[in-house]
Amino acid sequence: MGIYDINFRKFATGLLPIALRGSVKELAVVLCGPFKRMHARFRKFRSERLWYMGYNGTAVSMEAMLNDYFRDEVAQLANGNRIMVCDGASVSRTLVYPEAEQLPLTVGTVAITPASVWGAVPFVVKVPSELQGDTDIYNSIDRLVRIFKLAGTKHTIEYYG
Repeated sequence: MGIYDINFRKFATGLLPIALRGSVKELAVVLCGPFKRMHARFRKFRSERLWYMGYNGTAVSMEAMLNDYFRDEVAQLANGNRIMVCDGASVSRTLVYPEAEQLPLTVGTVAITPASVWGAVPFVVKVPSELQGDTDIYNSIDRLVRIFKLAGTKHTIEYYG
């Protein structure tokens, strides 16, 4: 028995005087029903909060949390492909300078950060393409990422595979 386990039948019986325990016992047990429901809600809330406290805003922890939360969906629908959290701060693009700018013709790669993500360190949540189209999963992923991400960071959800 854990610290928050309560036997409401014993509790209600123990509150009654000994003389009334035979005749009014069931009435006292019935009157403890709302407390029993409130206790069940408390235990559910406590277990959810303990689950939330097991993770933080780092990419590794967020990836583990998403794969833990969507374990059944990923196993059944995505053939074992995992949800990944990747850095999305820069995109490599091939640049070619025109001759009109009086610069040498250069073909190479450079990291370009779009103006929409300046001032933040964005990241990308990559979801297997087999889960595409399911709005419940997309909204759940977005909700969980918003709970765990650091303040001021931006994220996008993309499908891969």
